[in-house]
Amino acid sequence: MAAKWATTLSTSATYTPPHISHTDKLLVSRITLPVHPCVTYARFEPQSKSHLTALPNHETIELARRFLLSRNAFKPLLDSMMFSAHSGTCPFIYVFMISQRNFVENTLQSLKELSFSGLTSEYFHTPFFLYI
Repeated sequence: MAAKWATTLSTSATYTPPHISHTDKLLVSRITLPVHPCVTYARFEPQSKSHLTALPNHETIELARRFLLSRNAFKPLLDSMMFSAHSGTCPFIYVFMISQRNFVENTLQSLKELSFSGLTSEYFHTPFFLYI
């Protein structure tokens, strides 16, 4: 019976993958990086006891994530502020940008201009090369 179901499923379901272009925000590993790429990033975490905001810590992270989604809505991938949000007892969000070695200060400044209520930040950048 299981073999019959599997055969029916495989023959009745045809799948055509969607067209992917360089402006899509999927398959980042397939995007051509700039010459001498660098990653500049910031880590945002709730302020201790989050006394400056009435929101729970996870909600301050979620608001930051939503802001970044709206900010990136119409930007190409390499002009976007990408992020990785982490939940749990100590939530935080990394925000990062990819740039060329000679534009690290500009991307660092863009990250420093971000401000999220109830979150503190630290800023970093990779050395002047990436191992890819």
